[in-house]
Amino acid sequence: MKRYIFLAVVFLWGCAPSSMEEYRREGEALCRSFMQDLQKIETREDLVKAIPKIKRHYEEIADLIIQAQNFKKEHLGEAVDPWDSSDMLASEALMFELKRIYRMEGGKELMENAQKEALFRLDATIKNSR
Repeated sequence: MKRYIFLAVVFLWGCAPSSMEEYRREGEALCRSFMQDLQKIETREDLVKAIPKIKRHYEEIADLIIQAQNFKKEHLGEAVDPWDSSDMLASEALMFELKRIYRMEGGKELMENAQKEALFRLDATIKNSR
């Protein structure tokens, strides 16, 4: 059993991004996936059913932000290119869908509850890194 756990850890560690560019690409992929799931939501009932998946998206984004911050601290002085236009397009499209969901009846409250845990974790990480 220990052998399988070790192999899983080695595999996951080997898959971690090794540059800020890779973190950006992963972030863009998360934005696109989140946006696609939000696009499927048409009614409040759809939103209620999708909340577990939405929570998972928020958690994945929070995890990536924390990992990227840690990577950046460990690699001070490395060149970091500004975001390119494809990154902006993915996040703008996600923002459009989030705004649409927020305008639904009860959408704002449901979405705020879905993101609460991820935001608390991000806040705690930022406070501890100072």
